[in-house]
Amino acid sequence: EYSEFKETFALFNAKNEDKELQPDPEYISNVQFDMTPSCRRTIVEWMFEVRLELDLRSETLHSAVTYFDRTLSKIPICRAQFQALAATCLWIASKIEEVNPPAVSDFAHVCAGAAATQSIICMERIVLDQLQFRMTGISIQMLVQALMRSPSCRNANSVASRIASFLVDLVIADYGSLCLDNLAIATAICLISHMPNQDLSKEECTCVSEMNPSLRPSHTHITFVLKCWSAELNRRSSILEAHLTDQLAGPFLLLLGR
Repeated sequence: EYSEFKETFALFNAKNEDKELQPDPEYISNVQFDMTPSCRRTIVEWMFEVRLELDLRSETLHSAVTYFDRTLSKIPICRAQFQALAATCLWIASKIEEVNPPAVSDFAHVCAGAAATQSIICMERIVLDQLQFRMTGISIQMLVQALMRSPSCRNANSVASRIASFLVDLVIADYGSLCLDNLAIATAICLISHMPNQDLSKEECTCVSEMNPSLRPSHTHITFVLKCWSAELNRRSSILEAHLTDQLAGPFLLLLGR
C-alpha cells in the first residue's frame, strides 16, 4: 500500500519540479505592474463565485487559477482585462474538467459586461499560446486529494476532508502561496485538517519528505495555512460563507481557526 502511495507522489514530484507548469511567484513585481496581491485575491474570489453560480467542479476552479497565474507570469495584462482573463481560464478549465461544460456565452454573462463572448474567445488563443497548450500541471488540490486517499486516510471522516477542501480554497486565494512548495503546503493542510481526529499516520505525513527532505511541511508552511484561516474568519469572504453552509464542517471551521 505504501509503495503505491510513494509512487504516486514521485509522479507528482516530477511534474511539480517542471518550472514551465508553475507560475512565477513574483510575477506581480516582475511582469504585472497593474496588479496587486489584494487585486488578485478579489479576482480569485470572483472566480470562486462563478464556480458556485455555474455549478463547476472544484477541480475546474483550481486549474483555472493556475492558468490565470501562469498567463500573468508570461505577458503583461491591463487591469481592465483581468476579469476577461479569469473568465477565459475558467472556460478553458471547464472544457477539460467538466462532463458538460458551460457555453462561452455563460461565462460572458457572469462578467456582466466586462467581457463579451468574442473577447473571451480571443483571450483563449492568447492563454493557450502563452501556456503552449500545456494544461496538465499539479495543483495543491490534487496533492491534498492524493493524501486523503492514502491507506489510513481512506476511511477518514467527512469533516476532515471538507476542512481540507476549505483550506485549499483559502490558500490559492493568497498570492503568498506561489512562493511555497505545493507538496509541502498540501501536507500541512492535511495535518491541520486531521487535528480533530489524529487519524493521519506519521508515516504518510512524512513519506514525501523521505523522497525530498526539503518538502517536509515546516513551521513556515503550517503557519501560512493557519494565517490564511485566521484572516478569513475576520474577512468572511464568499469562500468562507460557501463552506459554512456545510452542516458537517461549518462548525469546525469557526471553532478551529481561533
